Amino acid sequence: MVRFGTMLRRQGLPVTLIHVSDAIRALEHLDITDRDEIYLGLRAVFVGRPEDTPTFDRCFDAFWRWQAEEGQSIPGMLAASPADGGSDPRTSAA
Repeated sequence: MVRFGTMLRRQGLPVTLIHVSDAIRALEHLDITDRDEIYLGLRAVFVGRPEDTPTFDRCFDAFWRWQAEEGQSIPGMLAASPADGGSDPRTSAA
């Protein structure tokens, strides 16, 4: 989570140690096998302004894809895509 927070900070999001701590605590309450749930939970922690959402989306996709390619992902992070019948919370109505 620290590396993900660092990536977000490097891309311009105002991420602090408190955000990273909150993200770690959020993971304790989320289904880590559900990519959509992780996405929504982490977005709630790290995105404070609507204009930061596209940056968060790019970082989330890039970071978790890279982690999976390196064999370090959280199980389920590359779950079914919308094309495979999975939902995409970025396009779902709130």
